[in-house]
Amino acid sequence: MSSLASLLAGSLPIEVKRSIPKTFLFLVGCAAFTAIGASVFASHRAASQSVWMDELGMAFFGFGGLLALAVLFDNRPRLLLNEKGVWVRGWKGCPIAWGDIERAWKYEQNVPVRFGQVKVDYVCLSLKDADAFRGRQGRIARYVAAYGRSRGMGDIYFSTKGLDADADGLVQAIRSHIGGTNLLPVESLLPAS
Repeated sequence: MSSLASLLAGSLPIEVKRSIPKTFLFLVGCAAFTAIGASVFASHRAASQSVWMDELGMAFFGFGGLLALAVLFDNRPRLLLNEKGVWVRGWKGCPIAWGDIERAWKYEQNVPVRFGQVKVDYVCLSLKDADAFRGRQGRIARYVAAYGRSRGMGDIYFSTKGLDADADGLVQAIRSHIGGTNLLPVESLLPAS
């Protein structure tokens, strides 16, 4: 068990927030690309070339920089574990009581990028009364959740990318509160074909 899991298992409430260094790196990257776009825009304008791509790049990365700046100062937790259960920001119907969680596991997704793959870890939860939880979600959230369930991600899931906690520690902490270890393999959650 990781040190985070032992910490989470012993004391509640615990707030998991966005990682400040990762968000700051995102902000610096957006600012750099916006500056590059501005310099290219200035050189194209002098040469009277087409500048719509430069404007689009500056708008895209400028908006990303503003978003990163807002997230940098956002103090709200992304995940909260307390005596009531698990609260995940972005999902309606939270907190989910400890007794309503059937199992918890980690799902690893390898996202292909141009020169390799990026690994994204998710913490996934299977609920005892999933239909009631789904009914509280909006239409788009239900579609996204149905896609996740078809991939073996359970009823509720969240990425740990950009958070200040790892998926293994969170899964172990949640399991310690629901009293479960490994009940059934994750593959049992996939719909029968």
